Amino acid sequence: MNQAELRQLLNRLCGLPENEWLEFKEAKKGHDFNKLGQYFSALSNEANLNAQACGWLVFGVRDDRSVCGSQFRKDPAALNRLKHEIANHTTGNLTFVDIHVVDHPNGRVVMFEIPAALQGMPMAWKGHWYGRDGESLGPLSLLELEKIRSNFSDEYPINPDWNRHEYAPDLAIANLLGAWNELNGADVEIVCQLIDDGDYAKWIHKMREMLNQAISPVRYVNGKWYVDDRKELWQVLGKRVFDENLNALKQCAIAVLSGCDPQFDLPPDKRYTADIYGKTSKYSSALRKGLAETLALLGTAPAALVNFSPQHGGRKPKDTADFVVREILDPADWVLWGSLGNLLPTLAEAAPDQFLDAVENALQRSPCPFDELFAQEGAPITGSSYMAN
Repeated sequence: MNQAELRQLLNRLCGLPENEWLEFKEAKKGHDFNKLGQYFSALSNEANLNAQACGWLVFGVRDDRSVCGSQFRKDPAALNRLKHEIANHTTGNLTFVDIHVVDHPNGRVVMFEIPAALQGMPMAWKGHWYGRDGESLGPLSLLELEKIRSNFSDEYPINPDWNRHEYAPDLAIANLLGAWNELNGADVEIVCQLIDDGDYAKWIHKMREMLNQAISPVRYVNGKWYVDDRKELWQVLGKRVFDENLNALKQCAIAVLSGCDPQFDLPPDKRYTADIYGKTSKYSSALRKGLAETLALLGTAPAALVNFSPQHGGRKPKDTADFVVREILDPADWVLWGSLGNLLPTLAEAAPDQFLDAVENALQRSPCPFDELFAQEGAPITGSSYMAN
């Protein structure tokens, strides 16, 4: 929306009485992150209960609906990061539909568009459900909780059998990916290597159709696609994964996870500005995380996949995970260890023996990659910790 449209939207919201799914805050200098998350949960749940497509949290507006302006996260990049930060603590990793900034004559207004809780799935923040009692924020009542949980149409089953869906083979490929950013050309190239005919436009049309299901196994947020309940889908759709899928997956995972983070081209005290200098990874963090989790599924739940050639003695899924982790980590220098960062625990889960062998080999090398990496961490303010706990 352009600024004229955003001002019209703001005027419309200001003309409404403050209700359970609409909240105004002055937030002149900032706002507590945890409280913001609680409002996300509450307004999402109340939007569901009041049959609204979304809830609204508006910063920079007083209770009397006059604009006072808000300095909350004036840096656009920091404001955009809030979407990811919120998603880390919500049900299904849902986040804002969008964050709108209005350049009002009386000051900057930030309008958070919050999706209504999904049918049957109350929205939680850090494991707790929140709601509104009038204008007060508090725990979602048991009655409201059960109302959302039972809010299913008789037309749809509570647990759809996705293996019977007409797009089940396409969903199986999406589950192998886990997540991807379709605004990232490199991500799309990886997706095309996994789909049968390499036609992304044809394949993604089916994913978009699945978004219209009453209960959808996929989500789309700001260009990024996410597959939900991957472990359940792994069991349901495992029979649709064949040799050629695992072979393609193996090459894709190695290509994506072997990439070094360009931030390491910068001096340690400048790496926090990597985005400004264009030093960003070729592949999205969503795809990297998704493929690492796929390797963990291959390593820990291989029995779900049964339709592959017998030459591996029934071990092809696990052998695939072992091979990929070994190929990535055996030659890894300190830059690659640092680039993998928070994915390392997932890779350890995927192939524990290969991971430990790689660690032992790294410790015996001179110079040791870990010594070099720890030396990069620098000062508390501008430095970073590159190894996951």
